[in-house]
Amino acid sequence: MTLRGAAQDWFHTLPPALIGNFKEFALIFTKEYTSYKTVRKHADHLFNLCKKPDKSLRDYLRQFKAEKANIIGCNDQVASSAFKKGLPTEHELYRELAITPSQTLAEVFATAKRYALWDDDRIAAKKACKQVDHPTKQASQKTNKFEHKAWDKRRSRPQEGGSETGTFTEFVIQIHQILAQVKDKPWVRRPPPMKGNPSKRDTSKYCAFHGEHGHYTNNCNAWKRHLEELVRKGHCTEIMAKKAIQQIEDPDSQESELTTKERKRKIAQVTYVSQVTTGIPVTVDTPIIGFQKKDSIGLDLQHNDALVIYIRIEQVEIERVHVDEGSAANILQLSVVQHMGLEPKISKLVKSFIAFNGATSITVGTIDLDVHSPLVVCSQTFMVIDEVSPYNEILGRPWISKIEAITSALHQKIRYPIPGGGIGQINSD
Repeated sequence: MTLRGAAQDWFHTLPPALIGNFKEFALIFTKEYTSYKTVRKHADHLFNLCKKPDKSLRDYLRQFKAEKANIIGCNDQVASSAFKKGLPTEHELYRELAITPSQTLAEVFATAKRYALWDDDRIAAKKACKQVDHPTKQASQKTNKFEHKAWDKRRSRPQEGGSETGTFTEFVIQIHQILAQVKDKPWVRRPPPMKGNPSKRDTSKYCAFHGEHGHYTNNCNAWKRHLEELVRKGHCTEIMAKKAIQQIEDPDSQESELTTKERKRKIAQVTYVSQVTTGIPVTVDTPIIGFQKKDSIGLDLQHNDALVIYIRIEQVEIERVHVDEGSAANILQLSVVQHMGLEPKISKLVKSFIAFNGATSITVGTIDLDVHSPLVVCSQTFMVIDEVSPYNEILGRPWISKIEAITSALHQKIRYPIPGGGIGQINSD
């Protein structure tokens, strides 16, 4: 037998004449290295795991999966029971799993993932409320002491991540969606690499403009500034919002540097786009809409994720919107309507509908709202419900048919014809 590496180094540290035969050597060697032996865990170990109050559902799901991966031959039914046992009995997911106990482990994880998204939104809302309520008058005065100095620093050296204070052109779609549409254009200039230590960045946030982690694309100051530059050169004006027209028309605005001819051209482009609705008849053939393999780049083709987007309803951006061709109605949570301040508009016409699980639900009423997909606006009737759901809203067949959309959960995209020609696209959230 030959010792190598660390074991050989250990052997040479032994005092001379300590070992007389192989039996003594085996005893000393075993005593030294017994603590290095990995103890095999059994399936019962999973029952020791539980969701801690200060941890999110996503953290518990991630920990459970990691521990299960270390158990060889773990029975899925045992793992499902252990996962459920680790949840607080008052948790909504516990109730869901108790109602449908025959789910496979994969179905349990899929259900938990949906609830984790909802749990993330709830935690974020709580943090936002604390940030609003917590500051005291004394802390505010202390902050004001350095306000002007900090502002000068930000102006001279803006941060690469986070929101930069200033006025930017308003668009009808999010700026990360604009980047997805124009990133291959020759007039889009890529930014230099981000500064700072990459290991200290927030890996949960990704910027498609830099191609690096650290902040979201929608908060990227470099992309905002470059987009403003592109607008001044006449690019991306077809997706400017109505408010941007006033800025172009205002002689005191930043657009005053444009010539009269350039301002007229921009106003004409924006006015045309702002008037586009599904009520305008299409005078040309609808373009052929489909999906190709390249549309799946960056996606795990083995996924079974639902098609979830965020979209503007009236003047509010709504997240966690499930686009579902299996739904015969558009559904909206009462809490969302209340947040929008539109509860008085609800028509108190109580209706019942049958959910996918066969249960009958009663609506609070109905409400008519404008749905703003990029370059297309249409009015839709929503059933308002007041029930626990991982989604804020469901856009069903009425909306999909109205804008003649083609949806693909596989490619996580929605495409639809734009009146006057062209194809609009909405990517998953």
